[in-house]
Formats: sequence, C-alpha cells, structure tokens
Amino acid sequence: MEPKLEPPIGIFGGTFDPIHFGHLSPCLEICQSLKLSQIRYIPSYIPPHRDNPGTSVEMRVAMVKAAISKEPHFQLDEREIVRQGQSYMIDTLKSLRDDFPRNPLCLIIGMDAFLKIHCWYHWQELLDNCHFIVTKRPETAYDDQSQWPIALKKLYNEHRANEKFDLHGYLYGKIIFQNVTQLAISSTDIRSKLKHNRSIRYLVPDSVLDLISSHHLYL
Repeated sequence: MEPKLEPPIGIFGGTFDPIHFGHLSPCLEICQSLKLSQIRYIPSYIPPHRDNPGTSVEMRVAMVKAAISKEPHFQLDEREIVRQGQSYMIDTLKSLRDDFPRNPLCLIIGMDAFLKIHCWYHWQELLDNCHFIVTKRPETAYDDQSQWPIALKKLYNEHRANEKFDLHGYLYGKIIFQNVTQLAISSTDIRSKLKHNRSIRYLVPDSVLDLISSHHLYL
C-alpha cells in the first residue's frame, strides 16, 4: 500500500522587486481555501522571462523575509538564489520534490502566466512534478478556450481537477482554477511611484516600506 500523502505545499515564485500586497493577500486566500500546509515564496536569481531586477538579490530577499515574517504559513525559500544562474521553475520543482517526496507541490500562477506556460523551459515536464493553481478574478471567463493555444487546451483538458481536494489526493498532475481577490498592484507601478517621489503606503507592508526608505531603493 502506498504511504499516505502529506498536506500540499504551495509554491510561489517571482522577482519580488518589490514584494507587495498583491503577492500576499491572494496567497493567504489560497492557503486557507485549499487547505495548504504552507506557501513557499521563492525569489528568482535571474528571471528567464523578464528583465533582470534592478534591486540586489540581498535586498529582494530581505523584503520578502520582512513581508512574510508574521504569517506562519508563509516560508522564505532561497534555493534559486543559492543555485544562481537562470531560475527555471522545472529545476526548482525537482529540487523541492527531493526535499518533500510525499507532499503534493502546487505551483501558484496567474491567468496571464498560465496562458503562456507553453513558452516556459521544459514546460511539458512541469505537471510531472506539481499541480497548477491558476488564480483568477471571479468574473474571468476562464473556461472560454477560444483564444487558447492548441497545446494549452490539450494540457488543461487532460489535467483539469474535478474538485479542489484533488490536490490532496494526487502527488502531481492536476490543474485547478481558483477565484481570488486580486489587487490591482504591480511592482512596476510601485517602482514608478517611488521614482517620481509618490507614496506607496498601503501598497506594501510597513516592514517593506521601511526597508525601501532606509536603503533609498528605486530612486
């Protein structure tokens, strides 16, 4: 008999340049709604799909650590920083699988990222190592596949979860869409506000704001 699976772990990667409430509030909703044991925030070293961050690795890690310090279900995971090089999610997932062999791993991505998943490095291998939790606003017509790439339609129809607790019963291989309260906040907009000497209070945790102010970031 197969040993019982451990509770699922959420995986949330990004540059976090800087981390903000749009990275935090939806993840807490997901953690509670889908009964995940934890969510691991994984800052990228060199993001393969966007420009390199303008802030140092050390400061981005410090901001993530400060932002999640008071939420016990959130954990900082520095494996991509330690590994260095291009931060490919498939490599990260395989590393996590070695550390958590009996926990379902749940990669949390937005709808925009999901629609471009076929552009990711070794994307065909991702669902051999994790589930996808695709976040969306409640009003999003996510089941309208008319504009989806053919490869993505095939992927979703082969792997769609029947119910949210499929994530607990399978080690990998399911796709679920999850309604969240998505906040219209972006790191790009925050950096622009700071560059133009505008306040970002209420967009980031106070602990992150203190780090940005004390280190004169994004000016």
